[in-house]
Amino acid sequence: DFATPGYGTVDLTGFYNVNKNLVLRAGLFNLMDKEYWVYEDMRSKDANASDLDKFTQPGRNLTASVAYQF
Repeated sequence: DFATPGYGTVDLTGFYNVNKNLVLRAGLFNLMDKEYWVYEDMRSKDANASDLDKFTQPGRNLTASVAYQF
């Protein structure tokens, strides 16, 4: 079986309250662009399989959201 190596990621998140009803949120995840696998995705995979790379988690990515409360 494929033994997933340990990993650590650096994430940066923040928010800004524009006013009482409006909040902006953003996050930059996996800042160091680390390639890693989650155990739950790999527990039944063979270590010699040719498709292991397709199970890696996303590289550096950004999310943003806007929330408005009525």
